[in-house]
Amino acid sequence: MLKKYRNEWKYCCSAYNLEQLRNRLCCVLEHDKHSDDKGLYIVRSLYFDDIRNSCAMAVNAGASKRFKYRLRYYGDDINTLHLELKEKVYGRCHKSSCAISSEQFDMLIKGEIWDLFWNTNNNLLKKFCIDIATKGFSPKVITEYEREAFVEPNLNVRVTIDRNIFASLDLENFLKGNYQDKQFLQPKGMHVLEVKFDDFIPKYIHQLVNMIGIIQTSFSKYYIGLQKVMEN
Repeated sequence: MLKKYRNEWKYCCSAYNLEQLRNRLCCVLEHDKHSDDKGLYIVRSLYFDDIRNSCAMAVNAGASKRFKYRLRYYGDDINTLHLELKEKVYGRCHKSSCAISSEQFDMLIKGEIWDLFWNTNNNLLKKFCIDIATKGFSPKVITEYEREAFVEPNLNVRVTIDRNIFASLDLENFLKGNYQDKQFLQPKGMHVLEVKFDDFIPKYIHQLVNMIGIIQTSFSKYYIGLQKVMEN
């Protein structure tokens, strides 16, 4: 089966610009399924890389083909824990995902890789186990942020606003939250907007984004987060 790649446009925005956009999006799009009654939720991710930090270096080099592994859950619900492999090819992205149980998570962290490999039928998890065993993939950094996500389900469009993005090396407490050594990734008052879509973006959504006069950029939470924690 051929992989389906999506477009992913990123912008760094001021709080003022985002509030302008948010007020307009609320009129035409709905919040996604993870949202609370305020339309928000917390995203926590644990990123992995090999012994050379090859995934981070590929971002720094602007490689046209690259990938990264992460474990992710939403809010305090560790039952939403997933392993994700995100691949980027010539500016378009593909994400593979599978659910991870607390027992499987413990096996990953304890290094019980081959036991996990032989006791799962999931191809993504098997691939991850092989990369851990052969390339030395290990946990590198946690990122956390507050997300507000708008969706157009019929056309598979997502517009996400990520605020208060920080990184932490408190790896042992990934599932507990309350990380001790937070390093914020954005200057105060600056946040990240992402627009994700398949083959085309509806004209009205494109116009809403363009109305606030922001410029498309590249922004890797993993790469910048790893830089921040290594500086300190």
